[in-house]
Amino acid sequence: MHVSMLSCRRCAAAVLVMWLALSSGGCDGSEGGEPDAQAGTGGSGGGGSGGASGSHAGDSGAHDGGGTRADSGGGDADGSMQERDSGEEDAGELPAPTFPPDEDADGDGLDNGTELELGTDPRYRDTDLDGLADDAEVGADSSAALDADDDGVIDALEHPRFDNDRDDATDDTDAADGVQVVYGRFMPAVLANDGRDAVRFELKLSGEVERASIGMSPTYYRAEWAPDELAIDGEALDDEAIELFDDGTHGDVIAGDQVYTRGGITTEMAIRGELERFNGQRCRVLFNELSLTTSNGPETVPLGTTDGVMPRLIPDFGFWLPVLDAALAPAPQAIASVGQRASHVLNVVDAELAVTLTRFLMEYGSDEPATIAERRDLSYAFSARAFGPFDADADFVYMFASHAVYSPIAGFYFGLANDVGGIGRAIQAIAPQSGSAGRLRGVLSFGLAIDFPLNHEVMHSWGVELEPLLGTGEGHWGTAGTFGVLGGFDPASLVDQGGGTFLVDHFSEAGNDWNTTRFSPIELYLMGLIPPADVAPIPVLADIEVLANDADGLELRATRTTVTIDDIVATHGARTPASADARKDFAALFVIFSDRDLSAAELGLINHIAAAYEEPSVAYGISFADATGGRGTMTTELPAVAP
Repeated sequence: MHVSMLSCRRCAAAVLVMWLALSSGGCDGSEGGEPDAQAGTGGSGGGGSGGASGSHAGDSGAHDGGGTRADSGGGDADGSMQERDSGEEDAGELPAPTFPPDEDADGDGLDNGTELELGTDPRYRDTDLDGLADDAEVGADSSAALDADDDGVIDALEHPRFDNDRDDATDDTDAADGVQVVYGRFMPAVLANDGRDAVRFELKLSGEVERASIGMSPTYYRAEWAPDELAIDGEALDDEAIELFDDGTHGDVIAGDQVYTRGGITTEMAIRGELERFNGQRCRVLFNELSLTTSNGPETVPLGTTDGVMPRLIPDFGFWLPVLDAALAPAPQAIASVGQRASHVLNVVDAELAVTLTRFLMEYGSDEPATIAERRDLSYAFSARAFGPFDADADFVYMFASHAVYSPIAGFYFGLANDVGGIGRAIQAIAPQSGSAGRLRGVLSFGLAIDFPLNHEVMHSWGVELEPLLGTGEGHWGTAGTFGVLGGFDPASLVDQGGGTFLVDHFSEAGNDWNTTRFSPIELYLMGLIPPADVAPIPVLADIEVLANDADGLELRATRTTVTIDDIVATHGARTPASADARKDFAALFVIFSDRDLSAAELGLINHIAAAYEEPSVAYGISFADATGGRGTMTTELPAVAP
């Protein structure tokens, strides 16, 4: 298979010191910028699938943080809330399970007794959320569990992107002492705003801790993401931190397992989104500070990083809790032997595939043939499960993890087939083991977030592989005047000052703001949505030296050439089928892979995003049809389940 089928290998590639200030979007469920993709210098920006490297700290003032909320005295001892009208238990307060030592609750090959002894979590196949099941990281002999950096913390408890001591060496390679964060997660991962849906927060630590709490840092305070509208056992949190427990109370499932927990977390905050990201957005809350008491005394640890400006610990600025309008949380419909569904999203309950999807995003960058072949086979396994309940076919499978994935990228496209000539890519039919009847082109992977680079990733189905004329060799436009979802500058902003110097607006070579950017003419041509005559000559800059970079744009010294559509056709051939005969209407399956039945709010978040994506236009973000200028459509409503 041609390596180019791994189309989004480096969506996190940076370009010079160009930056992109993102607008918001996503609070209404439509696609927008990742929380870690803020304005900054040197990052790929939100339009790329990788997180930018800018900082919130520089434009946020200090704020008095308040105290710590422990036992408010309200609610049940375990932090549970009242039952729902439907009779279901509150999502954050599940019955405390038991873990007989000889059984394997999570099916990872390690019995419960061994997991509790090692410190891994018997509830989760992949304790540290790195895409490798616990048994694989423990090794064949659990009495001598693998510890690659020989620091006394086994591999199964060290995430390859976490840097707890903030020394620029990740925990899995850094033989450092002290307390380490293994994982932090909300269960369930999305909260409905009806005041009754409840979640619990779980923080797994390695190392001896006497007390732990989480909150929002006064130094890195953001009013629009502050958790002040949450409640604990019905009591308003305000500016206080949340005290966590590991004694079997307040929602803690297993006493003494170093999973510090608080249940009974609810909210009635109104969902409100604005066009500007920092203007009153309220569709998620953030915890970005950890307070610990150890034998050495109290310690306050900022969570998150932006290229050294904010101390490094948990990527993506800490722990996010998406909040969903309760009216958008549909009652899930069970599907036997599969999981459940809503109108626009399928929830496949398969613990093994759920872990594998995390690994897909964590290990996206390898070009090794064996890895590519494995990814192809795994993609078939994913797509076969997605198509399984239906008789209908689709062009794309959009796959989502049920938790945040601390990967360098926000999305990943893996191509499985191509029926288009003249785009620099070989023709390849889809294999029958994919579950598709012949229509599937590829699978797209995302971790759980509020918004996603949906148009960016799907564009990788057609480009960019127009080398040597255009493209970075890694699926993006680079420093060409293409200004599309896969990057490039706006040619209308290019000013030739003479002497080999140019002015140009800020841009990203790997993808522009996915909230607002539409497919560019060259992208529309590759998709078959416009004829070649509609593609203007494309300026290309090379040998770039940045002379100035300010709020108005960039001043560059560069060599300029021009690529025409005739050049592309002469090198790669005419597009076949031509735009007059090319398909304009596509279909996608949106699927969440998880190790359990998701809550109505978790299902509702992706369901609403999928429903918005097929609309002609949306209030925030940009739908597929809108991004094509009305030339194409993407149907996302799920077909009926086959009898």
